Amino acid sequence: MEAAEKYPFIRANGRPFDGEAPQEQTPADTYMRAELLTYSPDTLLYLLKDVETAATERRNVVIEQLDATMKQYGWSDINEAEQYLSKKAARV
Repeated sequence: MEAAEKYPFIRANGRPFDGEAPQEQTPADTYMRAELLTYSPDTLLYLLKDVETAATERRNVVIEQLDATMKQYGWSDINEAEQYLSKKAARV
C-alpha cells in the first residue's frame, strides 16, 4: 500500500485492489496470485530471496517495479510520471 499512498496518480491508472474492482475487472492481488501459481518452485524461491533481501535493505519492490515501468514508458523516473499525472488531473 506504500506505493499507492506515495504515487496515487500512477496507482489510479493501474489495476484496482480486491474489493475495489468492478465485476468486469480482475483485481491486482487476484492477478498476482494467479501469476505466482504459474511459477516453478525454483522461481518462487528466487523471488522469495529477492523480496527478503529488499525487505532487509528497506527497499520497496513494488515501487522499484513501478519505477522501471515508468522508465520503459519514457519517463526519467516514477516521480516525473507522478508529477505529470498530478498536473494532468488538476487540469481536468
